Amino acid sequence: MLDKILRIEHLIMGIALTFAIWVHGAEDQGPARFEPTADQSAALDQISADSLQGHLSFLASDLLEGRDTPSRGLDLAAEYIAAQFRRAGLEPVGDDGYFQTANWRLAEPNAQSFAFEIRSGDDRIRLGKDQVSLSGLKAIDLNSKSSFKVDFRDTEALKLDQVQGKVVITECPDPERVVTDRQPTTLLAFNQFLTRMRELKPALVVNVSRDLKGASGLDGQRLIDPEHTNGLRAALAARLGFPIIKVHESKVVELFDSLPVGASPWEFSV
Repeated sequence: MLDKILRIEHLIMGIALTFAIWVHGAEDQGPARFEPTADQSAALDQISADSLQGHLSFLASDLLEGRDTPSRGLDLAAEYIAAQFRRAGLEPVGDDGYFQTANWRLAEPNAQSFAFEIRSGDDRIRLGKDQVSLSGLKAIDLNSKSSFKVDFRDTEALKLDQVQGKVVITECPDPERVVTDRQPTTLLAFNQFLTRMRELKPALVVNVSRDLKGASGLDGQRLIDPEHTNGLRAALAARLGFPIIKVHESKVVELFDSLPVGASPWEFSV
């Protein structure tokens, strides 16, 4: 539905731009080369800066709450656009008037059952859902796998047998949380790290964060097409290839700082 609304918005702006170019071209060529029909003139009369601003202001307003998929705001936006189509006399071609319908399922992780434990010597750190930020689509089936600390800026020398099937421990800055002028280089470094990890095939990446209050918890709700669930999951999982758990806990930061790069004694269980 969101893609449909975006396409409709682009269509509205595209039509307006086309008319603007059309009229401007007509002025350059002179009235002798362009004479709009009555219907074209009527259509042009309906387009103005105020009307376009009115449509876009409503679709972007706080009332629509960001038009999340699915949401009340998204439904309001769709009904509004359909009403404009109806007012313009456009013929509906959807399977439900102006709408094309599809059945999707809304899935979300079982946050209540989540527990993540890090063991280092006599230290036992058990983390709940409010102390982590989790991304990646692969299920985490982990128990005491070998681990390896990696400098995320220096991964070229790593070999497959050092990392494959293991837990990688690292500290990657969040591109969205650095100062603005550092965001492009931080994002590039982060993407290069992910690309290298896809080549080395870890079982899990544990990203240690010094932002102790920035945990976002588990991935939120996700739309799933029930007719193509396997293909969708496979495609999305392949894009990353491994889950990432960002840990927001001072004791973990302390242990991480004392841990040298290379094979690690840390053990994990989920």
